[in-house]
Amino acid sequence: CTAAYAANTSLCSGTGGGVSSKCVAYSAQYSEAYKKEHGMGWSPSCELDPEYHDGHGRCKEFAWTRMVEVGQNCVKSTKWVQVPCGSGPDPTALAKIPTTGPCKGVITDDHIDPASKTKMYNFFNSAKTPNP
Repeated sequence: CTAAYAANTSLCSGTGGGVSSKCVAYSAQYSEAYKKEHGMGWSPSCELDPEYHDGHGRCKEFAWTRMVEVGQNCVKSTKWVQVPCGSGPDPTALAKIPTTGPCKGVITDDHIDPASKTKMYNFFNSAKTPNP
């Protein structure tokens, strides 16, 4: 995932040390390296949606279909979750299959194996890329 917007800072150099009118935004006055060094900008906890404002302002979402307990039943349910970024937790994580409750015997090892083609959990690897 990326840090705050880093524009072409050469457009911001005005005469006499001032800021040029070609500088598109306040943040464009600083390089990405300067912003990181001084803790400026925004580092999202999620992967940004490239379809929304060119990847600025909204988290990318993933349609997660899995088995869940509803009362005494184990039913298939879909929920939209944010695609994690960096060291953020996997919202689809399940460490082990249930040993009690209505989903015992319904959720199998294949459903939690990250390499399985039939998985329903653990969709995000260390690179946080969805592996449908």
